[in-house]
Amino acid sequence: MEITNEDFLFFQSECKYWIEKWGLKNWKIYFRQIQLSRNTIAESNRNLDYVATIFLTLDMKESVVDDKPILLKETAKHETLHILLARLVLNAQARYVSEDDIFESEHEVIRVLEKE
Repeated sequence: MEITNEDFLFFQSECKYWIEKWGLKNWKIYFRQIQLSRNTIAESNRNLDYVATIFLTLDMKESVVDDKPILLKETAKHETLHILLARLVLNAQARYVSEDDIFESEHEVIRVLEKE
């Protein structure tokens, strides 16, 4: 099933909702629509410099689409959660990481969750 430009704009607006809700204003987040594998709807890449790109596929398998708007909403939330946790994950994957980096990354997430 094709992901139209209208779907892509809807997806971006849903991502922006969660970006606002999670308080990710310090991130520079880009959106791109590209062909991903048939089993992947969206993915993101991010780095410690607070830059991320969220990719949405051009089409998806018919079998995963019962309700496209709901799927796009859930996917937007999922991808922005990856960004919320990015510093923590990237620090955990680093070869050398300080206790201060881990503490700071952990508390970025805690501050967001405390608002809920």
